[in-house]
Amino acid sequence: MAEHVQSLPESLQLRILSLLTESAPAASPTADARLEGSYRAWAHGLAARLAAHRVAWQDDMLPTGAAFSLLGAAEELPADALAPAGMGASVARWRDESVRGDRIGWVPLEPSSGSGDSPFGALHATSGWSELRAALSDVVAALNHEAAVRPGGERLRLPEKLMLAHYPRGGRYVRHSDV
Repeated sequence: MAEHVQSLPESLQLRILSLLTESAPAASPTADARLEGSYRAWAHGLAARLAAHRVAWQDDMLPTGAAFSLLGAAEELPADALAPAGMGASVARWRDESVRGDRIGWVPLEPSSGSGDSPFGALHATSGWSELRAALSDVVAALNHEAAVRPGGERLRLPEKLMLAHYPRGGRYVRHSDV
């Protein structure tokens, strides 16, 4: 049965799930709702996607201007800020750019208060970074609110670092089969 549901379009899967849970998933928050910090409807959508697909994503998480300020700063990062992505884990970790051409870096969520040696200082200085941190904080708070009212609900916390990935032109994420 689950295989049949997984083959349905996402919108239909989410509708079925909303009927079962009695809470319809919602789209991204409106600009007004976002300014008020109301991510409840958005959190329901994320939770529904997580239940249906075991992963969650959200389009339009940031206003366009904030997203472009982040993109601009990311494009200006020093060449050594990102490293070739690896495969495998622990001692069996390996890199081969002919297999996986993306480059990644782990960006601290909180800007460094140090001397400014971080290669991500310009990224942290953008208005987009502060909006991203605020949006992530709001989403985690909304999901934690939902978890608090459900038996066995798992509470989340913001990560200390976020992964920034750069894919070569024409590159894309492909489900990894290296682990």
